Amino acid sequence: MEENLGSKFIVQLVPGFPPSVNGLGDYALNLARKLREDFGIVTNFLVGDPAWQGPPELEGFLVRKVSARTGSDLSAALSACRVPVLLHYSGYGFARRGCPFWLIKGLREWRSGDASSRAITMFHEIYATGPVWKSEFWLSPIQQSIAASLMKMSDRCITSKRSYSDEIGLLSGGVHSGVPALPVFSNIGEPRDVPRLDKRARRMVIFGGAPRRKRLYLRGFGRVIDSCRQLGIEEVMDIGPSTGITLPNPAGLKIREIGALNAQAVSDIMAASLAGFSDANPYFLGKSGVFAAYCAHGLLPINSSACAGVVDGLLGGEHYWAAGNEGLLDIVKAQMIADNAYKWYRGHDLAAHAAAFAAILRALR
Repeated sequence: MEENLGSKFIVQLVPGFPPSVNGLGDYALNLARKLREDFGIVTNFLVGDPAWQGPPELEGFLVRKVSARTGSDLSAALSACRVPVLLHYSGYGFARRGCPFWLIKGLREWRSGDASSRAITMFHEIYATGPVWKSEFWLSPIQQSIAASLMKMSDRCITSKRSYSDEIGLLSGGVHSGVPALPVFSNIGEPRDVPRLDKRARRMVIFGGAPRRKRLYLRGFGRVIDSCRQLGIEEVMDIGPSTGITLPNPAGLKIREIGALNAQAVSDIMAASLAGFSDANPYFLGKSGVFAAYCAHGLLPINSSACAGVVDGLLGGEHYWAAGNEGLLDIVKAQMIADNAYKWYRGHDLAAHAAAFAAILRALR
């Protein structure tokens, strides 16, 4: 890392980075592009994974990694930067059990040793919860304590979910209040012109990681079939890493397994398709990069289920269609939902994220 880079430089600390498949790394890279394009703010990246393998420079951004997951190594790396640090936090990204003690130790050493240091934390996650027979249940109090320490060390916080914003206010003991909550943006692009649904191919897209798509095919594909029948869709395009299973072959519906593609190729397919199906927890749709991509491309977003009421600005039947809903779904209803989803998305798109982070950086000067 270069020293004394000035107020127009920042370091983004990420758990992973391309070419590794990592949603937070993709988020940070897209954000870095937009910060440079719109505000002249240049990012250097520090990858918190000593096993990461990639080039030392990507698209003009300098990239280095920690040599070990120790507090002293992280503190030394950050001390050499002398610019604001933006941490993309997910406990499980920085530690196998979601308890990155080394991260907290290194940040504390760095901050205590440099009175001019500045830290912003983007909380992609705060802590995990789960049933009593899972480790998440027993580790949750430790994860909360780590997150609370991180909040108190941060000059500013931002997050992707409204309930997380409220949680940050509580866990930080009031140090942070009114924390901005911006649902995630699309990591595969944001076409400015999206055609109407009646101008698109009668095609359904199923996109995302292999585990979630596999679960959908094994447990909930009947809802995909029902949605396709309602909309007169005859083709499903499966996009992403191989699920390792033989995909269904229902009568009257063609399933095409495309595999993993680059962002532009996925974007082109979405922009020409009618609907996109997801199997996300409906209470966390605002954090789903797949759902964000569907909305950004003007698709009709269909999810396996809906939640009660409005969550993060989203309402089932208004901003997405819940598969299995007994209501009428035709092209007119589909277009209304797609329009609402697109409008919702534009309120927190990549440009909005970059503007929010730029405003936070300005306030730290």
